[in-house]
Amino acid sequence: MIIIGHRGASGLEPENTIRSFKKAEDLGADIIEIDLRVSLDKEIVVFHDRSLKRLFGIRKSVAKTTLNQLKQISIAAGREIPTLAEVLETVKAPINFHIKISGFERQLLEHLKKFSSEVLISSDYPWVLKKIRALDENVKLGLVMGKGELHLLPFIKFLTSTLNLYSIHPRAVLVNMFSIPLLRKLNKKIYVWTVNSEKIFNLMIRLGVDGIITDQPQLFVRPKQ
Repeated sequence: MIIIGHRGASGLEPENTIRSFKKAEDLGADIIEIDLRVSLDKEIVVFHDRSLKRLFGIRKSVAKTTLNQLKQISIAAGREIPTLAEVLETVKAPINFHIKISGFERQLLEHLKKFSSEVLISSDYPWVLKKIRALDENVKLGLVMGKGELHLLPFIKFLTSTLNLYSIHPRAVLVNMFSIPLLRKLNKKIYVWTVNSEKIFNLMIRLGVDGIITDQPQLFVRPKQ
């Protein structure tokens, strides 16, 4: 079972921060998942939400805020927003880059040329994955499924073959004894999010998924031998 640290070890440290990524790495997570957006001045930054409201109480979008402003706001709050470049200089573990918007695919791939560990790029948006595949025929791609996409299974099957997807990332509520046989027909890795309890983890083991994405990697990683 692959253990993927969701936004790092976000149950222990502020999400999508260097501290969180290093914590997940120290705990032994197999892969670290991080979210990517772009600032007003076109810098790739690590942030999940469209807006700064939830984490910083500011009603302003990341896309309309400069990198310098993002740094000032986040440092003052004690949870600095890192750039992609800063993460690549610090983290050594394999990374799952979750792309939240389109438009910086080429820029991302240029950055990743400097990263020596394994890379998986995932997104909810098929058009983003299509752009990346057109630019790089070898990079591993994953499709994130957060809603009721299982009713679109024929379309998903088409995507997995045309984009040569590596993995499918369904939300935990979509994964059960009825959906797993359908997902297995895609012949791709199944990484389920977000799994934070022993009960759900044990269910995922019984269902035979390939990995989980969790805020609490310390609950599920196996001690190094």
